[in-house]
Amino acid sequence: MNNGYYSQQQPQQYPQQQMYQQPAPQPMYQQPQQQMSMQQQPQYAPPAQPQMRGPNDIIVRADASKRILDFRNALVPANPADYAMLHGAGGAKHAARSGIKVVICDYSGGTGNGKSISVAANASPDLFPVLADVALSNMGQYGISPRDGIWSKLFGRFREQGAVFGAFYALVQKLENTFGSTANGRIAPMAPPYYGELAGSFGQARVSMEACAAQNPQAAELSPVPFTRDFQHTQTRVNTRARSRDGFVPVSLLTITRQGYVKGEKRRLPWTVKITNFEARPSGQGNGTTAYDAGSMRNKQECFIQISDDDMFRCCRRVTRFVEVWEIATGVSLVSNGLATREQAREDYRRQKNENRC
Repeated sequence: MNNGYYSQQQPQQYPQQQMYQQPAPQPMYQQPQQQMSMQQQPQYAPPAQPQMRGPNDIIVRADASKRILDFRNALVPANPADYAMLHGAGGAKHAARSGIKVVICDYSGGTGNGKSISVAANASPDLFPVLADVALSNMGQYGISPRDGIWSKLFGRFREQGAVFGAFYALVQKLENTFGSTANGRIAPMAPPYYGELAGSFGQARVSMEACAAQNPQAAELSPVPFTRDFQHTQTRVNTRARSRDGFVPVSLLTITRQGYVKGEKRRLPWTVKITNFEARPSGQGNGTTAYDAGSMRNKQECFIQISDDDMFRCCRRVTRFVEVWEIATGVSLVSNGLATREQAREDYRRQKNENRC
């Protein structure tokens, strides 16, 4: 309807650019108009996925200067027929020999293939409690009895001469005590009459030695020598089960020694572990054991490492505890099945015996 009122009251026409328009939603990521080439586009590598590792057989390890010593699980349970042994005894009639693998890695020449050297030898599980006991007895400072104090002072005063004096003094003291105890009837009820005279003579010699050493004023200022306990273990293993086509077998030599003093000086790393690996032709001996022909050795590798009493005790103690746990975990089923099999065999024998009587 076209009248004057509507013609006068028509809404004002605003320019389109002055009206408020809500902006359109923008995407989170705007792809550039000019597409980048494959060489210019950044390459995003996917995150590295963790790789699955197999079981780790290392029980404990000790580090030295560019050398590593570790002890690994190589225990083997006995056959069901040998359940009471718990461990494999080796040989043709038994399971493979059970042991702890001792490994030395020498990377003084660098790391990587062909640079580092690794040697290994299997040791008996019964060896490690002994090693732990020796290492423990040498830890700390041990005093010397007052009666032996004069020997310790002379040993500190005269390095080489003191050792000879100490041995002679200990011998005199031992003879004095032995002959004296025998003469008094504490060892044997009847003793020759001259035993008492010998005891008195050795006693006078001991007193003279103590008096001679006490006259030296410098000896009293010297500190006593601590107690030390040395040790040596050597073994040879010929693995006849891994015989090659040309008749050679792997051979391992293991040497574990402890030397607390060298020329009167205390060593900081008294333990030395040395392993030698090579191949050789086996040679049987008359007692049934297997040796090797030293003239046929090939591919020889050898490493050694020196460690302290603390490291040796720590390693051997952990190995001993692991062997104990392994024997319990493995021995429960092994012994239970073995006892059941033995009882069943006895029952079958009794039943067969009764049937033969009938």
